Amino acid sequence: MSQQQEKYTYYIIALCVSAIGFSVYCTLGKSLHWSQIPLGFAVFSWGISIFGGLKYIEVTFRIKFRNFQKLEIRAMEQAMNPGVYQLAKDKIDDSIELYSKKSNFLTAIQEYAFYFGVISFLIWHIFEMALVK
Repeated sequence: MSQQQEKYTYYIIALCVSAIGFSVYCTLGKSLHWSQIPLGFAVFSWGISIFGGLKYIEVTFRIKFRNFQKLEIRAMEQAMNPGVYQLAKDKIDDSIELYSKKSNFLTAIQEYAFYFGVISFLIWHIFEMALVK
């Protein structure tokens, strides 16, 4: 995982956690009302975004571990049977490819859920402004 992508992932997670806290603060002392439905969607979306970001970090750690295993196997290439070496290398490469696809999917989930939460929050805020008498 590149350092910039890692920072971006942590940044989105922090924004989502802050947004959830702000949403809770905005509704302190208020009774449940239908106009808060978009806020519920926002909080749920930010929760999904946090989950996606944390799973992305987990998957990238797995990719790093697989790359380390690949280096270890490459160092032992001379001592290994060529067939066994190729099989091990192929299994690790397949695993890295699978985790790479999964990390791309999780990044998309994190981003789209974050933006959906922002839009839902804005809709909630418009409802709240419209209901002020």
